[in-house]
Order: sequence, then structure tokens, then C-alpha cells
Amino acid sequence: MKKILLVNQGHTDNIGDQLISEITNRNLSKYFKTEVEKFIPDESEKRIILTADSLTTGENRKNKKKCCQGIKKIIKKNYLICLEILTLKYYRKIVKSINDEYDAIFIGGGELLADYVAFTAALQAWLLYAYKANTKIILYGVSGFVFEKRKHRALKMLLNNCELICVRDYETQHHLSRQLNKKIMCAPDIVFLLNNINSAQIAQKCAKEDIFVSIYSSEELGISERISEYYDGWIRLILDKINLNTEKLLIGYTTQSDYYAAKEFYSYVSKKTRFKNIEIKLCDYSDWRGYCNVISKCKYVITGRMHAMIIALQYGCEVIPYLVKKKIEVFNSEYIEKKYDMFSVNEKILLSLEEVKNRIDT
Repeated sequence: MKKILLVNQGHTDNIGDQLISEITNRNLSKYFKTEVEKFIPDESEKRIILTADSLTTGENRKNKKKCCQGIKKIIKKNYLICLEILTLKYYRKIVKSINDEYDAIFIGGGELLADYVAFTAALQAWLLYAYKANTKIILYGVSGFVFEKRKHRALKMLLNNCELICVRDYETQHHLSRQLNKKIMCAPDIVFLLNNINSAQIAQKCAKEDIFVSIYSSEELGISERISEYYDGWIRLILDKINLNTEKLLIGYTTQSDYYAAKEFYSYVSKKTRFKNIEIKLCDYSDWRGYCNVISKCKYVITGRMHAMIIALQYGCEVIPYLVKKKIEVFNSEYIEKKYDMFSVNEKILLSLEEVKNRIDT
């Protein structure tokens, strides 16, 4: 049996990334011996921790934002230098940590082509390692930005060495195939295969009119001022779905920073008189199974996180997207605004994984 290394973000506190890692491993371990490594080599293991006090309030939050803004300015002014330094750092870490040989390295999924220096450096480091080790490399289930010629020349050259590139949306497929002059496959996000894990629970349809809202961290979006206006935008979406049969408003999250935002939003909403006849609850789960259990009891799911939407669609919820990013706009147009067919989407994913298997076996 051939041996492959799965490289992803499953070690982070992001529930969607954890699910990507688990579903990918479950499917590929049917054909190969699999091991898992971190995409960003020097990141520590993280999970959502429910705390009594929000770490993002008061002076702690202000100081953290000032520090992050300062670092971002430095990186923006010296992007190429920072990219080279980080790539070399990550490459050395990879070489030091891997003591085995693999038939292929499988990287994905998620927004790993995001214009974020740590992601780009990590991707370059893994691609460089695979090239030097003469190992097949598969880039799968990713999405991201249009490359800038000056900033991403090395990355484009390394990507051309991939045995297979399969992205998760047509927009990424279009610009990547044009920029690399290479055939790029496209298949839906692998998290759509969740129904293979939770099929019994997914089959149960909820008769209640309750609303679940998963807040997107304002900190991650770079919103430092007028937080109340940002929260009011979420409230407008909630009010549009409230009716006489709505009993509960459940407030949730999919990352640690979202959890802090959820706590603040819960406090903000609880003071609004327009919700006086509705039970408002801050959820207390810490993994994807807890998220699934909560939304399975709701009719509406309001969120700005893509994997939160994918899970909600499979549970038969009506998804109301908060369009915080370009990738959410793309997902909204490709899935939410169109009739969702679980069978055909799953079939496309399984066919793409069969292609991955064939590329590794040959």
C-alpha cells in the first residue's frame, strides 16, 4: 500500500478545517496509508476553548489590534522579503520534522491560495520540499486570489510542478488555469461529504422555526470601529426571518475568535427590546459535532463562514449568507442561489478523489 502525507489546517481551532482534515483522511485512507502534517509547520495545536471572560474586550483587545495593525503594515511594505524569510523558515522546519518517504504529498483544502504571507510561504515551502524530494504533489480543494506577477513568480513556477491541482470553485479554476496555463480540475468542497458520516442525523428534518446565527469575528475582518453598526447588520438578517413560531435565537461560532465575537453579540442582542419574546442562547459546543447538533434543531442558519453553510445545507436548513468575503459571494452564487443537489455534488467529489487515486497510483 502506498503512503501519502496529508497536509492541512486540521490542527487549528477552525471547525471547518478540522472537518476537512477528518473527511479527507477517512476517504483517502481507504486506498493509502496516510499520515497528517500541519500546513503551517510551526503552528501549535488549537481547539475552541469556552472561557468565562472574553479575551477580546477592553485594553487586551485594543492592544492586540494595534499590534496586528503594526505587523500588517510592516509586511505590506516588505512583502517579498517577509515571504522569502518565512518560506525558508518553513522549509527548514519541514525538512527537520519529516523522517520518512512518501509516494505523494496531498495539500488541501481551504482558502490556501489566500493573499496572506504565512499561507503563501507555507505553500511555497511544501511545494519546494516535494520538488527536491522528487515526490508527487496534489493540491486539492483550495481556492484563492489572482497572483500578482511581481509578488508570486516563484509560487507560480512551483505550482506548475504539481501532479494535479483541483480547486473548489469555478472562479478559482478560471483564473488559475489562465495564469498557470495548466489544466485545473474543479470539484465541490470535500466537506459536502459530511453526509457520509452523519447520514442518520442529516436525514432528520427539523419542524421548528428557530434561528441560528454564527457570528464572523469583526477582528478577523479588520473592523475596529463602529462595531455596533456591524452587529446591526446581523440583526437585520435575523429580524427578516423571525415569525410568530420562532421560539429561540441561538448564537454560535466556528472559530475561537468567532466565539469571542459571539459572546459580545449575545450581550448586545440581549439588550434589544425587539427580542424580548424570544429565548436567546449562547451555544456551548467546541467542535464540529456540537455545531451539527445545534443546527439540526434550527430552520434558519445565518453565517459568513463557508463550511458553516455547507453543513447547514446538508441538514436542510435555509442558509442566509452574510457576504463578508469574495469566496462567500462565489459560494452563494454557485450553491445557495441554485438548487442544491446533494447526490450530484457528492458524485463530483468522489470522481475527483478517484482521479487523485489514479494520479498517485500511476
